[in-house]
Amino acid sequence: MQTLGIITAVVVLAAVVPVLAIDPQKNAPENDKKLLQGSWKGVSLDGPDGKPLPKIAEAARLVVEGDKWTVFRGEEKTEYTFVIDPTKTPKTLDVIEEKDGKKLVALCLYELDGDTLKVCRPAPPPRLEPRPEKLAAGNGNALMTLRREKK
Repeated sequence: MQTLGIITAVVVLAAVVPVLAIDPQKNAPENDKKLLQGSWKGVSLDGPDGKPLPKIAEAARLVVEGDKWTVFRGEEKTEYTFVIDPTKTPKTLDVIEEKDGKKLVALCLYELDGDTLKVCRPAPPPRLEPRPEKLAAGNGNALMTLRREKK
């Protein structure tokens, strides 16, 4: 009888372990991180008051390489690192800047839909928190929409 219990446990484990190994949520951070890689061009920006800021959006460009998040505003370039959590709803993004030996973390949200990336962050800089509750401009949060640049 004890042998039957062991066999049952082995069969259950054999059925469950492969399902756990291909859990899409487990690999979601790496999947989204791969999808974020590349060059993005600003399409629109709505400021913390909800008003559009087209000139700033048009001048913005983002390059994501590995853990680097590099923002270009015209000739100005700022380098950051980033951490994402796509298992949360909405997805979270922490953009980290090293300044004077300190880490400054902007608590953001993001949405990735094919070649369109939306990022919502507390604004105006240097405001870093609190993390927005939803992907929407206004109430002290800015929403930037970017489109992947074609190679």
